[in-house]
Parts: sequence; C-alpha cells; structure tokens
Amino acid sequence: VSALAFASKAESWLSMQVNNSLTYTLISSSYKINSMAKIKTFEGACKLLKLDPAKVLPKVTGMPKHHQEATVAHAKLVIIAEALNMEANNGKRWEPDWTNGNWDKYYPWFRMSGSGLSFDDYVFQISYSYVGSRLCYISSDVAEYAGKTFKKLYQQYFCM
Repeated sequence: VSALAFASKAESWLSMQVNNSLTYTLISSSYKINSMAKIKTFEGACKLLKLDPAKVLPKVTGMPKHHQEATVAHAKLVIIAEALNMEANNGKRWEPDWTNGNWDKYYPWFRMSGSGLSFDDYVFQISYSYVGSRLCYISSDVAEYAGKTFKKLYQQYFCM
C-alpha cells in the first residue's frame, strides 16, 4: 500500500503492520459522493456549479506552447475539485480549513511508470504549510474518484 493516511474524527481506520511499516486502511467515511453520475466530465462539473464551460477556462495563447495544456488542465481540475467536494458535502460549498490540523484533506496519489501516469491511491499527509491546495478533497472516497475518473487531466497537468 503506497498511501499514507492518518486517523481522523470524520473517518474510521484499521491499522496493520505490513513489512514492518504501519499502514492504515479506510473502513468508513462520513463524506460520500451522492451521485457520481453528475460529475464524470469537466462539463458536468461546470453544470453543477452553473458555469459556462466555454467561458470559464483561461486564455493561454501568451504562454509557451509546452505549458498551455497543463494550465488548462489545472483550471479544469480546480473546477472539478470544487464540484466534487460540493456534491460530497450535500450541495454546500466546501473549503478546507488549513488552520485546523484535526480536519483531514485528501488528494489523489499517482505513480509514474513506463506507460505513463497511473492512479495509485489517495493520500493524506501532515503538512506544516499555511498555504492550501485547490486540488484537495473532502474525503478519501472523493479523492479516489477524482484520481480515477480524471486521470487524463491529472496527466496533462503533471507531465510534460
């Protein structure tokens, strides 16, 4: 298991020893996506947030060509993350509280291989940074869904 996770009040974890390293396996989550079918595309995320997909993306023509695709992919992922978190939070906008160390935040974890980027797991790590991430998720379930469903966008964002 390559994901690193810690216990929280919102989720229950089962700990076990694997190869002398402590790992945690998710047992239950209090935040679940109510209807995954609503958000399977960037356009679906825009629809949920009442945004026009044709107007919401940044103009990147002034950027070097090799950065344009990554910039557009990042913009799409930010909107998708907001929509997925809102859907998982019963239709209410969710913003992570970066000052609260007891409130876990999750993001998809990918592995590079000869065949490219592959979704590996979700991860939660303790960080002492006071700068947040727009691509974090309300629960491990949502992070996993985002990583698997939008793998191609993450690949466009992360890889050159």
